[in-house]
Amino acid sequence: MSCLTALDTSKLKQQAHVNDFPHEMGTASHKALEQYCLQLEQKTGVQLVIVFVTSLDDEPVQSAASKLFREWGVGSKNANQGMLLLFALQDKQQGAQVGSGLDPILPAEFVAGVLSDIRLALQKTDYNQPLLAAAQKIGERIAKEKGVTLDPPKSKSKSGWFSPIAILLYVCAAAFLAGLISIIPGFLKIAVPTAKSPTTWLTILMLVLLAILFNVVPDAVESVLPSTLASFIESAWPLLVAAVLLVLLSTRGHPLDYLLAPFRETRGKRH
Repeated sequence: MSCLTALDTSKLKQQAHVNDFPHEMGTASHKALEQYCLQLEQKTGVQLVIVFVTSLDDEPVQSAASKLFREWGVGSKNANQGMLLLFALQDKQQGAQVGSGLDPILPAEFVAGVLSDIRLALQKTDYNQPLLAAAQKIGERIAKEKGVTLDPPKSKSKSGWFSPIAILLYVCAAAFLAGLISIIPGFLKIAVPTAKSPTTWLTILMLVLLAILFNVVPDAVESVLPSTLASFIESAWPLLVAAVLLVLLSTRGHPLDYLLAPFRETRGKRH
């Protein structure tokens, strides 16, 4: 009967260091966690593998973690320095399997403390920052024993488009473009009506808010948008902004004004 209620690990194929089969993690945190685990393996030789599954199908979490650890061959066979963290979202359970080569570095009480720290996060279905913190805690302990230094997981909210240097560059670029535009004959005849349109500024405001959300709370945005759309916006945002600005500045007023014009004329004739 235990075989009939066990997790079918044959359907779980290792994708990378981070294996989020239910697709619950945000794209930004997933990438940051994967890069950190890759850095850990490159600098220390220790392989940290994180697995998310929907349910364990009544199998004990420790049994499932041990089975995945063996089947995937986590850590080198000679040194056996690998660690697997398993999280079952529907069952609200978490477990770990540590290779024998890491027992002196990651004792049982330390691993139990790490799992305890992120148990509350699983109850609240918040897997992003707690997992990054747990991986960093494990990585720093291993790095200290190995005599190396690891860069912390990168977060977009700490830098990127809205860092002080970036804002200064934006101001300089805007001033340069404003001066360049002012010397082009006839351009102000197009730009002024466009700038007077309320919908122009509404569009720009929406673009700015979207950019801020993607940098300050990327996981929250990506949990609402489809993953493919979020990835496209994240990678192609300069082209999208350029396209919108080109449309705005190539018309007298906002394009919505042209779309609404026939309805306004019809309404005026009726009155």
